Amino acid sequence: MTSSINKSLCITCNKKQAFFTCSGCRQDFCEDHINEEHQSPVTRMNDFLTDHNQLQELVCKYMEEPQQHSLIQQIDKWERQSINKIQQTVDDARTKVLNVISDHVINIKKSLENLSEKVEQIQNDEKFTEIYLRQWRDKLENLKKDLITPETIQIHQHDDHITFVSKLTVIIVEPKDLFERTAGNIRIDDNGQLMIHGQWSDHSAVRGKGEYSSGQYRFRFKIEELDSDKWAFFGIVSKNVPMRAISISTPTAYGLAGQDGICLSGIYQKTNTIQYQSDMKMNDIIELFIDCNHQIIRLKNERTHSSHELNIDINKCPFPWQLLLGLCCSAGDRIRILPCTYIE
Repeated sequence: MTSSINKSLCITCNKKQAFFTCSGCRQDFCEDHINEEHQSPVTRMNDFLTDHNQLQELVCKYMEEPQQHSLIQQIDKWERQSINKIQQTVDDARTKVLNVISDHVINIKKSLENLSEKVEQIQNDEKFTEIYLRQWRDKLENLKKDLITPETIQIHQHDDHITFVSKLTVIIVEPKDLFERTAGNIRIDDNGQLMIHGQWSDHSAVRGKGEYSSGQYRFRFKIEELDSDKWAFFGIVSKNVPMRAISISTPTAYGLAGQDGICLSGIYQKTNTIQYQSDMKMNDIIELFIDCNHQIIRLKNERTHSSHELNIDINKCPFPWQLLLGLCCSAGDRIRILPCTYIE
């Protein structure tokens, strides 16, 4: 340290006049702070030695226990979090599938019991033929397949290049509605998903289980069997109207049929102002769109993309509405209501 007489202020307090200049840092200090400056190199050296020793200890620790390094700790934390997420996803998926499987197995059991009753009855009457045996075998194989690998339940694994662990999703496939009531020579099968015309060529009708008073709904049907006359009816009816075998003469009924037929509040006609021409045939998928809010229904053939719309007079067809389908021409004509898909 050297002393000097100058008019500069102390570099530390910037208040008092500086009388001393440090020979090391070449800064000026007052009388109060010159001693602190004199001690500061020693203090900084002590601090440096402390930090040096601590770093040396840390190096030795990581050499002996490299798994304690912070980077390894980050990986361990990610592992724990990932395992927890995977376990939670697995638990959720398992619970959802178990709930659905329980109901599914009960339905299979009921279908199998119905089949057993039919087989026993025909065996007792001694009227079984090769045709019956073939039908029973097909039914049995379908039930077995549906039990082991149900089409209504799917496990989907989302593989992508962004996430390391693929996401597991349970997909439930089930109809939006089911067939519930019948009139005429027709029966319902496959837990409400299939309507089958009986042995006589006469009108028969089926109603859905659901009730619709507001909102929009989209239903898809597959024509699995259809006579060469190509007649089937797709439409709606007010819930409170009694069932009739002739769907197109049911009061409040609205819909479209084969052979260019239109039904307006239970009145059937083939001359129309919407240029409707029926193009339905076997294996076609028919979409019925119901819009309660705007009081319309629309029928679309997915094969030909033809689409026709009917306005519904709410005074003649009051809410709630139900699905109304009809068949008439041939034994064995059948229509299936197709499932929709949603993700759990």
